[in-house]
Amino acid sequence: MGASLSPAVLLDAVRREKERRAASASLYEFVKQAWPVVEPGVKFIESWHIEAICEHLEAISAGEIRKLLINIPPRHSKSTIVSVMFPMWEWQVSPEEKYLCASYSGTLSIRDNLKARRLVQSPWYQERWGHLFELAGDQNAKQRFENDKTGYRLATSVGGTATGEGGSRLLLDDPHSAQEAQSDVMRESTLEWFDQVWSTRLNDPKHDAMITIMQRLHEKDVSGHILEDIGGWEHLMIPAEWDGVRRKTSLGNYDPRKTKGELICPERFGEKEVGELKQLLGVYGAAGQLQQDPQPAEGNIL
Repeated sequence: MGASLSPAVLLDAVRREKERRAASASLYEFVKQAWPVVEPGVKFIESWHIEAICEHLEAISAGEIRKLLINIPPRHSKSTIVSVMFPMWEWQVSPEEKYLCASYSGTLSIRDNLKARRLVQSPWYQERWGHLFELAGDQNAKQRFENDKTGYRLATSVGGTATGEGGSRLLLDDPHSAQEAQSDVMRESTLEWFDQVWSTRLNDPKHDAMITIMQRLHEKDVSGHILEDIGGWEHLMIPAEWDGVRRKTSLGNYDPRKTKGELICPERFGEKEVGELKQLLGVYGAAGQLQQDPQPAEGNIL
């Protein structure tokens, strides 16, 4: 007879299985567990804003939301959660999902593609879900990787040739650079691409989903275009400092802050850090990039 496993080994196996089931059932739990794999050396700080983003992404998976717009200040882990972890979390249930992911810069899109691929290939992921699918060896490049269940993650840029492809999930992460958003020509070119190219790339328009996540940069940026000209999108808006407005989506209220000026996650971005950003960005930049409420530049001139 083979040697029996020690109590310590059995307890460890039970713990790992419990963690696997928790991560499968909850995107937020998946993010917490996967964090050291994706962001080694960076401490994970629990926060309500990460829970809110995860809750709305879970609603995408459940088919409860099909178009989701998220506006949040920079450096609050939006790309790590939405562009890197969410697709790979969905793959452990639906490995056939096809992700078309774009940013204003192809370099940024490829960066997140590489992070997502490393996550899937990590021992942590393989131990838990490696039996569900395998990466296809003939399509395992930095711009595109596929699995043997027909799913793929494809990185492109605004205006890139890869947007001739389609997807069941369109992830648009920062469609404007801070400088180009101030150019009428560049900004309008991005809006034209959004309407005439990007928005036509869903494989199944009745059931597939679009997610746009960005900091606000101009009244007439992609977010402004969605909110003012298109409509029909769920809007998760998270200003750096709470402005006293109670906002909600179809999932209910999502911002628990109670005091005006209260920060999103002071353990990560405290008053000192936000104050320095406000000084660097100026009144107009801070209104958009921090508060998600861009005002006309001329409105600041007395």
